Amino acid sequence: MKKMGQKIKVKKNSIEETLLLPLWGRAYETQKAHPRLIDEKAVEIISAI
Repeated sequence: MKKMGQKIKVKKNSIEETLLLPLWGRAYETQKAHPRLIDEKAVEIISAI
């Protein structure tokens, strides 16, 4: 298990890499002034990458 503040490594050409774009989109939307969805976990994960 990763501790808070530790960076996460993503392997190239992996399932994890293909999921980065939707994850980033969820984090981006969460941080807008009037978000349509809120996903704090996505923000946490993206900031750890």
